[in-house]
Amino acid sequence: MHSQRFHDLTDSYGSDLRRWPEADRAAAQSFIDAHPEEAHAALAGAADLDRLLDRSSVPAPSAALRERIIASAPRRAAAGLGGFLWRGLGLAGIGVAGAAAGMVLAGFVVTHSPYDADDGAYAVTAFTLAADEGDVQ
Repeated sequence: MHSQRFHDLTDSYGSDLRRWPEADRAAAQSFIDAHPEEAHAALAGAADLDRLLDRSSVPAPSAALRERIIASAPRRAAAGLGGFLWRGLGLAGIGVAGAAAGMVLAGFVVTHSPYDADDGAYAVTAFTLAADEGDVQ
């Protein structure tokens, strides 16, 4: 474990290694053994903060506060028939937009093709090119 990682974990989890992620505990102990002065200084600073946090307390919210929070939360509209219709219209709109985009793209390809669409030459040419390259069996 690198020094910066040890300090980051000390800042995040405090001086008690039992609070640290299990995957980091053995490496932290190895760091303490290899760098006792640096490690103990970092742990001592974290222990001071741990003691302050342990002495502090946060009162539970009052029932009135809890009720005000719940009352101010946005209400979810009932789905019902109206919600179903709006969702259905949204999905239909997506389908229409996709179909329109496909028709525009197909029209662009056909109008910008170097071949006459009536004789199918572009399809024959594409097949011929693929056969020349060995892609068609």
